[in-house]
Amino acid sequence: MARTPTFFADYAERRGFVTRVDAVGLVGEGLLRIGSAGEGVRAVEPGPCDVTAFRVTARDFQHCAPETLNPAAGRATVLHRRGQPEALGLAKAEAVGTVARLAPAAAYLAGHGQSVQAQRDLLRTVRGLDRRTIRTQPYWATGSMGL
Repeated sequence: MARTPTFFADYAERRGFVTRVDAVGLVGEGLLRIGSAGEGVRAVEPGPCDVTAFRVTARDFQHCAPETLNPAAGRATVLHRRGQPEALGLAKAEAVGTVARLAPAAAYLAGHGQSVQAQRDLLRTVRGLDRRTIRTQPYWATGSMGL
């Protein structure tokens, strides 16, 4: 979880927008798909390396990878990993099936560093993706205060 001084957290929250969670579904063991809607989403212009942050305490934000973003409808979905930061989010056996079911011909992985590495390896071995079609962006790593 990203920790920041309260002053900056307050500023970031003022610059953000409010959405309403309207759907939660289990994608895999410990991996949730969270759907939300709000007028603020209509003004968002999606781009590469987007990340969604939710303020969970006065100084802490939880970062989630946006899965879909539909500004015209004011809707977005994010993938959220439940459990400990060092958890992959998917059991190894289930991860193989989930990757085979969800993975496209190219992928963008963002989030916990060790999880990104493990998921990249699964995409290469299970899905047969070329390393050049997988983009990664770790936001935090176990045992590290920042990247």
